[in-house]
Amino acid sequence: LGGSWTATLRGVPAYRLMSWMDNPFNRGHNTDRSLRRRYSNSVSVSRLDFFVSHSWNAPWWEKLLALCYLFNYQRASWSAIAAAIIEVSVVLYIYCNQSAPDTSLPTAHFLACISTSVFILLLLLPNFQLTRSSYKLFVDNCCIPQDDVGG
Repeated sequence: LGGSWTATLRGVPAYRLMSWMDNPFNRGHNTDRSLRRRYSNSVSVSRLDFFVSHSWNAPWWEKLLALCYLFNYQRASWSAIAAAIIEVSVVLYIYCNQSAPDTSLPTAHFLACISTSVFILLLLLPNFQLTRSSYKLFVDNCCIPQDDVGG
């Protein structure tokens, strides 16, 4: 290729890729404007953290769910554990402060839903990854210009 050729490695910050708006995995949304916008979301990088192909043989929403799992699982788990500890503390406080303790504790069943809800919400929230935006991903249809189909 010669000495004058230099490659530019491009990557997409994780928080931009995780956005539900104009996601690069939706095959049916490929206007010239959206292709240019996807490419403009990528930046020049010296290294990449992950390679992600836009052409997995799966619906676009499954691809986003996989990325949500990859980036959000640990934080969602720790948050759910913290919520569960708070739940147990509240249930024990209610149980210990009753004059005649109720063994059924219907409040406990309600409170158990909180940690589960916290986990699911934080796992599926696409932009929960904002604090770890240093992750750079290579996604072919974001990091390679798609408007030059002729070559």
